[in-house]
Amino acid sequence: MEVKLRMITNISNAPIELEIAGSKYKVCRLNLLEIYHTFESEIKSQYMADVISMASLIKDQKERISVQSQAIKEMPKGKDLEEAVNGKISSFEGGKRMLHIALNKLNSVSEKEIEELLTDDKNTLQVKAVMDYICGADIEKKEEVIPEGAVKVDVDVEKKV
Repeated sequence: MEVKLRMITNISNAPIELEIAGSKYKVCRLNLLEIYHTFESEIKSQYMADVISMASLIKDQKERISVQSQAIKEMPKGKDLEEAVNGKISSFEGGKRMLHIALNKLNSVSEKEIEELLTDDKNTLQVKAVMDYICGADIEKKEEVIPEGAVKVDVDVEKKV
């Protein structure tokens, strides 16, 4: 049953609920198309912002237009763009961005909250599990097996001295 359920979740990309630092989040997997589309757009936007910033330092209008035109022709594409995307994905900032995209599909999580989750060492295993899941790995939900006829009792014991 667990294998079938896991396969259905993989095929349908049904959200799962995960807990990090005491907060529960619903998460779906990211597909390669949305990952690459997001990162390609961001790389191109940053490239153009850099071109505009650098060109604004050129006083002569004709020279400025010439530099901008040449830079647009040299915008990363094809293999160069793919390498830039792969580099960004594998960076800390890229991981943070992917986590932001995945968590904000079904939750409202600020970049500051994500930064806090990533920088707190206590969350390392949970964040790794979320990152693995959104990138396609399976997460096994381990449930406690109670022997037949037994009753589970949660006890909160407070020790008084």
